[in-house]
Amino acid sequence: MGNVTKKRFGQTAGGKEVFAFRLEGSGGAYVEALDYGALWKTARVPDMNGRLTDVCLSYDTIEGYEKDPMYIGVSVGRFANRIGGAAFELNGKTYKLGNNDGSHSLHGGHDGYGKRVWEHEEKDGSVSFKLHSPDGDQGYPGNLDVTVTYAFDEENALTIDYTAVCDKDTPVNLTNHAYFNLAGADSGKDGAMGQILHLSAGAITEVDGGFIPTGRIIPVDGTPLDFRQGNTIGSRLDANHPQMSIAGGYDLNFVVDGEGLREAALLACPQNGISMRLLSTKPGIQLYSGNMIGAPFERHGAVCLEPQHYPDCVNHPHFPSCILKAGETYAQRTVYEFGSAAE
Repeated sequence: MGNVTKKRFGQTAGGKEVFAFRLEGSGGAYVEALDYGALWKTARVPDMNGRLTDVCLSYDTIEGYEKDPMYIGVSVGRFANRIGGAAFELNGKTYKLGNNDGSHSLHGGHDGYGKRVWEHEEKDGSVSFKLHSPDGDQGYPGNLDVTVTYAFDEENALTIDYTAVCDKDTPVNLTNHAYFNLAGADSGKDGAMGQILHLSAGAITEVDGGFIPTGRIIPVDGTPLDFRQGNTIGSRLDANHPQMSIAGGYDLNFVVDGEGLREAALLACPQNGISMRLLSTKPGIQLYSGNMIGAPFERHGAVCLEPQHYPDCVNHPHFPSCILKAGETYAQRTVYEFGSAAE
């Protein structure tokens, strides 16, 4: 792993100092992360001609992130995606959460982990962000201690490791909410929707009009949701499919084939040759085509690929469990391998 350098990024409205950490790869490539939201700010990677390209949407100031409603780059928790009715039952007790998405809870609630300043620690070419989430935080049970570690190696692969422990049984579903445009973060909809996507997924978790899973897992065969052979994202963005009409594009959880750390997605830009292979230990991955992206960015100007447990899985016993048992360790990994056609 390469060097890590630290610099001041700004100060929150509440007076807390925020720092940026740059992790260096090869060919001039680097990624940057902030201790605010344990967020992934920047990825500058070489294209097929060796030119560095910034492939993640980001803000230049801490004020931008504090006001951001789109979760750009943040570490999402305690539970990524939605929990229906902002409530769940666990061990015979009903827990009520904050409803920040209509009647539902989204990405951890009103004060999710992406809006907090985390502790940080640099070690062996990596940076770890740590957060204590107290019992009752956003309605969730148990004192949860979370660590998110970023490491960027000489092959230009970014590994994000998530670990957590709790003193009570609790749902945990952590992910990163980066927005990718391999054509360049400033290339807008034309660049983002021109990306070619492969997904290692033969099914989705069906959702209702509020984006809450119905409990049905439906196959993607013969639909515009099938990315197993690779397709340009924008070519089917306006397809007539009931699951896509809900969102005005893609905003769905795909059931990733296999188990363990395996390829979930491959994203590529045919114009500049940049590719990103995503490996994950999670059972699902959310494809979001930026349907609600707003200023200062362009609608559909980037895509999210969010490894996760299934949305609302805490209310669907037949879905893979997201419950972290008291005293046990939550451990999940995502790897983003950047490459170029020239390699």
